[in-house]
Amino acid sequence: MIYRENINTYVNENERAFPLNAVTHIQKNGVPIIQAFIDEYGAKRWLNRLIEVVSKPLMHLLYVHGIALESHAQNLIVILEDGWPKRVVAKDLHDGVRFVPHSHFGPKNQPVLISEPEAHKKVNRYSFLEADALTDVRDYFYDAFYFICMTEIAFFFERYEIDEEMFWKMCTNVILDYQHEVNLDQERCEAYDLFGEDIKIEQMTKRRLFGDGELYFSQVENPLLLARRQVECESIS
Repeated sequence: MIYRENINTYVNENERAFPLNAVTHIQKNGVPIIQAFIDEYGAKRWLNRLIEVVSKPLMHLLYVHGIALESHAQNLIVILEDGWPKRVVAKDLHDGVRFVPHSHFGPKNQPVLISEPEAHKKVNRYSFLEADALTDVRDYFYDAFYFICMTEIAFFFERYEIDEEMFWKMCTNVILDYQHEVNLDQERCEAYDLFGEDIKIEQMTKRRLFGDGELYFSQVENPLLLARRQVECESIS
């Protein structure tokens, strides 16, 4: 069963809800819908706050609870107060969740799931909740959030003289700040290593062309890893 709730039940009178993909929306008059917020707070300051507000709750689910959400643009709603990003709401979780059984759940809390119907598997082989490896969970999160969602935002903010290199450094610093804030141990950081060289993303075009007979993935160069190396070099110098 899928429940649909009105987002207004989560929004106060002085707040406004934005689908995350609305951040890159250009209005009919040619002005970005977020332009007033950029004018008030500054592009870099506003963007950094957006990255923090959106990323940290999702990373907390990943690192602490071992759960990845399919966090692409329409599945995330940003709550703004006076144009300032405040918190994030996630939706469409009918199959947009991935975890490894027994990895973080105690015996009493281990979810008992009914497997999806075989007919559904034939239509969408990538629609499942339980993964075999922690790297699969990480890649699921990375694919939807960084590869799809944040890359679009990175390209959009080039208009505000924030290039890709600066954008991924901002994302990297937010990840490192979070890991420090919650005092994550090295083992957990490595288990869901967002800076890994072995990141895999789904090849959506092949899936659209050839169907769901098999899963299509490609290993890619990780911009977060490159950004982290640059951040570390800058801190040393």
